[in-house]
Amino acid sequence: MSTFLDDTDTESNFGDVPLILTPSTKSSLIPCVLCGLPIISNSANQCAACLRQQFDLKAHLHSTRGTAQELHIFRCKRCLRYQSPSNEKHYEFHEEEAPELLTMCLKAIPALQMKGQATGIKITLLDAGFIWTEPHSMRIKLKLTVKAEILELGNLALQQRVGVELFVRNRQCQDCQKEFQNQTWMGKVQLRQKRTDGLKKGLAVVEANIANSSEIRKHIYNLETCRNGFDFYFSTISHATQFVAFLGQITPLRTSVTRKFISTDNHSNTANIKQTFVCDMVPLSKDDLVVCSKAGVGAGKLKGRLGLVTRVSSWIHLVNAAPSRVSLESADLTSDNYFKNEKNYVIMLSSKRLTKFVVMEIEILDNNISDTSDNSSHRLAEVTVVKDSDYNKNFFTTTHLGNILSHGDEVLGYDLKTGTDDEFDDHFVNGFELPDVVLVRKIGGLGKGGVGGEEPNLDLVIEKEKEKTTKRFRRKKKGVSDEENSGGGHRGAKKQAAFETSLKNMGILDNEEEEIGDEIETT
Repeated sequence: MSTFLDDTDTESNFGDVPLILTPSTKSSLIPCVLCGLPIISNSANQCAACLRQQFDLKAHLHSTRGTAQELHIFRCKRCLRYQSPSNEKHYEFHEEEAPELLTMCLKAIPALQMKGQATGIKITLLDAGFIWTEPHSMRIKLKLTVKAEILELGNLALQQRVGVELFVRNRQCQDCQKEFQNQTWMGKVQLRQKRTDGLKKGLAVVEANIANSSEIRKHIYNLETCRNGFDFYFSTISHATQFVAFLGQITPLRTSVTRKFISTDNHSNTANIKQTFVCDMVPLSKDDLVVCSKAGVGAGKLKGRLGLVTRVSSWIHLVNAAPSRVSLESADLTSDNYFKNEKNYVIMLSSKRLTKFVVMEIEILDNNISDTSDNSSHRLAEVTVVKDSDYNKNFFTTTHLGNILSHGDEVLGYDLKTGTDDEFDDHFVNGFELPDVVLVRKIGGLGKGGVGGEEPNLDLVIEKEKEKTTKRFRRKKKGVSDEENSGGGHRGAKKQAAFETSLKNMGILDNEEEEIGDEIETT
């Protein structure tokens, strides 16, 4: 029968706690051969404190085959992944104090992997946990509860709680090494979106979808930004092909492939070839007001009319921005139809030119017709609106937002009466007249948000707008006073300039965050 000595405690010094004896064990007590303390008889005839001094388990855990050394765990400095102790080519990312990181650290302790033949002590792990350290200390501390079987003393077992310290060393992984070597990438995807107004909403949508897809993101080992898009690098051509298919589900693309011959092996009949995928995004974004020329192909019933982009995915959905009282036309524009007739689709106004309006009156039209199933949520209505900044002038228009608008709602739209000229007249069919206002989307309101809303109190609407103007003026005046008194205006301007520079380097020049959030479409 083996003798077991428990020398653990809950203190941070890994304890000197005297052995607690029961009356039934007092008759079998003997003095320790070293200190004379009464103990229960064991094969060593020593107390736990003397055994701990003679057999230092902490030093044993920090040694390899009896030689004391520092314990290390390696991490790539660039990607912050840890090297697996069992496989030097395998790296994994773990959060601080994660259970997976604890498992990896325990595998890095050689004494826990040995069976005791070389040192005469067989160690069994009973419990393990982290001791908090500063994240930048490059150290990982563990609190272990171990049971050691001392072979030279027969069946004597000693249990202790000890602390183990591992040093985190930097070692670059193979994936990061490839980025600093020539001829490492095999597939490259060049994503571009070219617009004359510099709006990069489409690229922001792609970036958000990539950030939400870890399965796609893990194959990208390098990324470069340029003026009109991004360059993605992949280690295999198959990963680049999968990425191009992923982009095709987010936005319409025109893709072309170029190949570069690197080397060949005549003996094995193989060749090293690099492929570059050039992906041109359709420059149309959500909420764009598009002129569909009468000479174009693919616009359907919108040919020679004005279209509004309501959705962008693998195709572009357009609705008639100037519908009649009878029907609401729509069209689905593919990338092939667009690039074959690129000159026949002209952006009249983009979301930068959106103006806020307030709904004064609305009349639902019952004789509306939907061409596609996507139009089932649209309903024709005649609306009277006024500008948010000028309540003295009314605008009358027919819109497709009749199902969500009510009296007093705030909507964004385009003012075509003061914001356009006659340069697009040749693109329209005979008899087409531009509306004064094109409503794009609802942003808020005082009504119930649907058909049959209650009549608003116009005095309340005007009073609300006055309060907004007063608060805006007070904030502006207060900001000027703070800048004059504290002198902090220069620092704030520098921070703002640095922030805008970062946005330009990332290729995202759109400052309207709410518009970017509304445009994210996942399929």
